[in-house]
Amino acid sequence: MGVTLSVLTCTSAQAQISDFCDAVSTILKDGPNQFKNIRHPDPERSGGNGLVYKSNINVPGTIISRFVASMGMFYEGALKQAPTSDLIKPEYDRIIAELNECLIAKGYAMRSAPNYIKGLESFKKIMFMPDFKASATPPYGHVTLEVDFNKESKQYTLILYIFQK
Repeated sequence: MGVTLSVLTCTSAQAQISDFCDAVSTILKDGPNQFKNIRHPDPERSGGNGLVYKSNINVPGTIISRFVASMGMFYEGALKQAPTSDLIKPEYDRIIAELNECLIAKGYAMRSAPNYIKGLESFKKIMFMPDFKASATPPYGHVTLEVDFNKESKQYTLILYIFQK
């Protein structure tokens, strides 16, 4: 997506879900409703080609999260920021394992795609898509996990995206 979140302090009341899988599942389930039950009803601001909404749900481990309406609605949560990619790798591997354990049983299939950002080739874009072959009624939405680099802040960021469709 090419979007990197900056670390900010959130003061709004957020749903506290202590289990990572439960939080991801809650977001996915509200996708068909455009996440209206778990995001602030009014946009916080307009960002580039979309609207940005505060998140009313806290996925355990996120530094900051938000919902973005831009060619569809999606959740975006920064899970870790670090000055070197070596510091991101353990969390990247851990989150892949957690998503795998959580989503495969719910009818998703894991796929990966190359990361073409120089220096991040070892961090594939991980995608959990509905497994249409395994289920007559596939689940909603899809999930991606990506590592990005912000040249200005010189920070690597591990980002979780949860898409409405």
